[in-house]
Amino acid sequence: MALAPTVKIWQPFAPFHLHSARVLCKKAIEIEDLHDGSKQIAEALKDEHMAYVTGSIFAVVAFLEALINETFLKAVGFTEGDLHNGVLQKLAPAVITSMAHAWEFGTDWSSEPSFRQFLEYIRRNLPERWFVLDKYQLALYLADKYPYSKPFDTKGQLWGDMTLIIDLRNYLTHHKPEWIAFSPEAEPYKAEKDQTTRLLRELGKRNFANQLYPGQGSIVNLLGSKCASWAVSSSITFVKEFKDKMPLDLSSIPEL
Repeated sequence: MALAPTVKIWQPFAPFHLHSARVLCKKAIEIEDLHDGSKQIAEALKDEHMAYVTGSIFAVVAFLEALINETFLKAVGFTEGDLHNGVLQKLAPAVITSMAHAWEFGTDWSSEPSFRQFLEYIRRNLPERWFVLDKYQLALYLADKYPYSKPFDTKGQLWGDMTLIIDLRNYLTHHKPEWIAFSPEAEPYKAEKDQTTRLLRELGKRNFANQLYPGQGSIVNLLGSKCASWAVSSSITFVKEFKDKMPLDLSSIPEL
């Protein structure tokens, strides 16, 4: 009796994460539209609203992480004989090979000293464990080693926004309660941890507000639909720029 042929399935998850982020953001907006300022409605909806806002932020960072991991793994698959490279079809084979080698064996910093200026953190381990934005920088660097024009400007507004979104996700994921002092007439936020003070200050500069948790001085006062919309739109802008810089074929993600 002949054995049935083996079926191999490649299942990317980045599109699902992006769709989740957009749906959750839309739900947060809908709830804010229902809120008429009454305390009764706010109490009934605020927990659901917070779930949508924070869920959108989680999904945005999951999208960023999944997309870059899938991109590198496609390169690895290509070097192992998978000719259906999909997103990488616009790249030269030498670039794909370099991506696969870096992902599997790491980067020799002694031979790539100029690359360090494009990174947020210098890591010794394999790229799989790197800070997510640095993985994007590695891909761009390998796609254009000379004259190193493609990586993102780490001093630019977009990079700053993306770093802040990831910091917010990390703050919410690994949350540890701490005392936060609020002074409207001086430095507005002063938390026990300096990184929390910076996070709150930067979010506050963007005039985010949570209509269902009115007030100032707490992270929940900043987590409204404007914050979620900013996270979603910034991530899409970042990935579109990355796609064009490489270049990649991301037509499989309708939202892009």
